[in-house]
Amino acid sequence: MNRPFEILLVEDSVTDAKLTVRVLKKHGLADKLKWVKNGADAMDFILARGAYASRNPSRLPKLILLDIALPMIDGLQVLENLKLRPHLSIISVVVMTASKVETDRLKSEKLGVNAYLEKPVDEGNFIRVVKEIELYGYFFGSGSAAC
Repeated sequence: MNRPFEILLVEDSVTDAKLTVRVLKKHGLADKLKWVKNGADAMDFILARGAYASRNPSRLPKLILLDIALPMIDGLQVLENLKLRPHLSIISVVVMTASKVETDRLKSEKLGVNAYLEKPVDEGNFIRVVKEIELYGYFFGSGSAAC
């Protein structure tokens, strides 16, 4: 694929983030990866505000890997904020969570999450989901206002 596949990892657990990054690197998917540790930083990054005000707001990530249990703004609130904004609703989102609460899954699905993976995440399934989203973004240009 010629275009970089940009991923935003939103994960407060250093251990889980390092594991995710390692798996993405192993499969050649971590070239354009940004990691933030809470929902507030995720929204600031996506909206190019605060510490990320100098970032080009038209360069949206193609994929957001989103934990639910996050400080400041939880993952479901981040997902809801994305899906309520038409220009952001095109970003693919994969929830990766340790939550076993069925209402978290149901709300994620209602909000239009692309995949919901429970931790510990199966590496093969995770990479399959990410590669499907990468392929979809390559052919259809999802996730970027500057295609």
